[in-house]
Amino acid sequence: MNILHLEPDSYDAKSKEIIESIGRVDYVKCRTQIEFINKLESKNYEVIFIGLGLRIDENVLNKNTQLRWIISPTTGLDHLDVDIISERNIRLISLRDEKEFLASVLTTAEHTWALLLSLVRNLFVAHKSVLQGTWRRGDYFCGELRDKTLGIIGFGRLGKIVADYGLAFGMEVLIYDKENQTLDKNNLPLIQCELNELLSKSDVVSIHLPLNDSTYGFISKKRLGLMKKGSILINTARGELLNEKALLEALVNSDLAGAGLDVLSGETYWNEKIPDSHPLIEYAKRDDNLVLTPHIGGYGKESVFLTRRFVTRKFFEKVSKSKSTV
Repeated sequence: MNILHLEPDSYDAKSKEIIESIGRVDYVKCRTQIEFINKLESKNYEVIFIGLGLRIDENVLNKNTQLRWIISPTTGLDHLDVDIISERNIRLISLRDEKEFLASVLTTAEHTWALLLSLVRNLFVAHKSVLQGTWRRGDYFCGELRDKTLGIIGFGRLGKIVADYGLAFGMEVLIYDKENQTLDKNNLPLIQCELNELLSKSDVVSIHLPLNDSTYGFISKKRLGLMKKGSILINTARGELLNEKALLEALVNSDLAGAGLDVLSGETYWNEKIPDSHPLIEYAKRDDNLVLTPHIGGYGKESVFLTRRFVTRKFFEKVSKSKSTV
């Protein structure tokens, strides 16, 4: 098989060895969608290894008519047109629903906590002041997390890990889960509640929902308006879950104390370049209560190599199985 591999730096030697045993591999680093499309002009591939930042949509599939496998080491699939992929009988390997394996992948949960601590402790502002020649702690009289309330929206894998962190910091933890998962009250002192109650009572709200038709725009202007005045919002899931215009209004009006975002709406189409005059980014240049990072939550060394090995082995097993049944 002809294989196009778009993440050569994220796969270790053993994973590459396995992939190369299956077919002829072209390792290509495409930083933009245009570079990706141009690569497809010269050759048809039966397999594409892809990560976040590039898209496989109808345009790509029309250019690459021999595609039979897509491997994406991600839980979110918003960079893939899943409906068209399914219609064309292309097999997709990802991390979605791999609950047992993903229980050992912690990096996005750790980044959630990093964003929260950076806001609560004024870390970026204090660091900047030191670099500017000031050694004065009086400007950074910060809050503490102990005895505060953490509200977690979405009690899947990441929500459960973040809940553990909240308990370790001495916080009360409220849970809202769209699927109404029942909590094991024998193990953790968590409180399950309705969404409106969680929003109104939480000092920190952290979003851990998957993006789909039912969750698009889930944190609406109305729901942001229910949040406790002076609270903090953290989003390391997907930007499209959040009404960003309403968030900006809440920050400008000091309804929220701050926000930490690792994701922004539409970032899949940015080709590594921020759009001109993005409202939230422009606000963050002027004010210190909004921390933005470029979707690096899941980009920890250990987790990256671990997830890539997992999808590689899964691909190898499925290809081997399909050959044996022919």
